Amino acid sequence: MVVALTIMAVLLSLAFPAMKALRETEEPTHISGLLDLSHVLRAKAISEQRPYQIVIDHQKLYGLRYFYPYQEATTFQEFLLKQAEEREQRKQEIERMEVERMQMAQDGPEGTDAEPPPPLTNIDDEYFVREIMLPEDMRVEVRPWGELVWQPLEGDVIHRWVFQPNGLCDPLQIRFGQLGKWHEMTFEVLTGELAAQRFYTQQGT
Repeated sequence: MVVALTIMAVLLSLAFPAMKALRETEEPTHISGLLDLSHVLRAKAISEQRPYQIVIDHQKLYGLRYFYPYQEATTFQEFLLKQAEEREQRKQEIERMEVERMQMAQDGPEGTDAEPPPPLTNIDDEYFVREIMLPEDMRVEVRPWGELVWQPLEGDVIHRWVFQPNGLCDPLQIRFGQLGKWHEMTFEVLTGELAAQRFYTQQGT
């Protein structure tokens, strides 16, 4: 009996990595990226006590801090460009301040216990942005809470999925379509975890 249980344990230990590798190989990048990004943003929202969001359009998934509601993709793109410019300016400022900080530490009196100023803020913490590109022929649709009809994300239409500092997030039902095949996903409001998913074919899409 003990030998049989030992053999079973060994087989299971070998099977789980293989199953994990199979899942990672077969799961599309945008799906695993969405799952990973939702975990990261929810954790950051809780730890930093400020909201984060995933902005979804027909081309990309964007993960970043929540600032204000973007009504159109054009407005959101303008915000991204402005933030990129501010990030570059801030990066140059941090690099200059870092040189000054190190110089102050070197010029301090010898033999003293004076400590250099604390390290500066990480630029990626101030201007956190992650982007996941969707396949070129991918269709993206969302179904807002309480609605029966799927809304396609086309042109300037975007959708925001917000993660609050208390761990709660907006309800989300999203589906990705390609060549008439759909992958539908529903996420929990309380945890942001994937609650259900299904795969199906829908003619004429």
